[in-house]
Amino acid sequence: MANEINKKKSVIKPNDFITVSPYFHSYADAFSEKEKELALHGSYSTRAYTKDFGPIAEKIAPAPVAAAPIIEADSKVKKSKKELAREAAEAEAAQQREAKKRRIEEAKLLKRQERIKKIKRKRIKREKDYFFVMNKGLCVIMIIFMLLTLALMSISIVGMDAIEPYTSAFKQPDLTPVEERIATTDPETGEEIPYAEQVSYIGFLDPVYGFAKANLGLELGESPLYDAQVSKAELEGMDPIAAIVLVWYPVALLLFAVLVLLNLIKAFFGILGRRIFKRFGLNSILMMIMVVAFLFAGYCTNLEAGAPLDFAGLLPFATQLFSSPVDGAGALSVVMGIGSIGLFVLSILSLLLSFGIRKKVPYSIFD
Repeated sequence: MANEINKKKSVIKPNDFITVSPYFHSYADAFSEKEKELALHGSYSTRAYTKDFGPIAEKIAPAPVAAAPIIEADSKVKKSKKELAREAAEAEAAQQREAKKRRIEEAKLLKRQERIKKIKRKRIKREKDYFFVMNKGLCVIMIIFMLLTLALMSISIVGMDAIEPYTSAFKQPDLTPVEERIATTDPETGEEIPYAEQVSYIGFLDPVYGFAKANLGLELGESPLYDAQVSKAELEGMDPIAAIVLVWYPVALLLFAVLVLLNLIKAFFGILGRRIFKRFGLNSILMMIMVVAFLFAGYCTNLEAGAPLDFAGLLPFATQLFSSPVDGAGALSVVMGIGSIGLFVLSILSLLLSFGIRKKVPYSIFD
């Protein structure tokens, strides 16, 4: 039998190997790696291979499948899972970077749009159908009012008794009772001498001189009222607010003078040139505030040490300029002067002028 098989020796060709290939993996241990390689390339081996090898191989029990390929497959699955997780993480990070980049671009776009809107608004303002010019006539009136204000403040330097009652900042009325205000007789001539009121008028330079002397050491002139006010502010039990006001209220008068000069200069250059000057109204409002602060200091002069700051006395402070109490009760030692009223009125007039000192002119006049 073996001889017959040897006689029928033949080389397995590729087609013959395809015939037995289903059995090849079932008995992989029966062939060496070299034989497998030769069979796959159509070569022959010293080992006998016949076409009847297939049926013989069927009788051979298939060898168990090795565990190595399964472990290798499991590792490939695990490896693929890690790769998928890494790819997912990379994709998520890329999406986050894209979202961040998109947010930055949107923010830049919004800023650019806001700048464009601002530029458009400015252009719209510039493209109004009118423009401003200074009203020359009202500028002249403003100059006159400001000059009158400065003259009212400084005319006390002249010392004219005729105009002193009308330019005073404060008035110290006569506190003599009415029944004692009687005429006297001249013993030499026997003529009747009428009663002379003991009234004194305080000019605007009194607090200025006193403030310069107390804080700068400059002797510019006499300041009887301010010296008395400073002495009262140093009394024990004096209201703290009143004490501060009595010492520092000349600063309000100096600021008032600076505001007057600003309005005067702006109105003057408004006549000469083409430049448009603003804030006349704001200066006028500040002037009114400074006058009120100045008058409040005059009211605080009437307070006694230990007395509270009562605002109910503001009305008598303003009205006793024209009529003092008949019996002398409730009379104030210092009341408002006519000059202070003049400063307040001139401030109001300058405020009214400020509404029309800039005049609108339409571009249609050039058509």
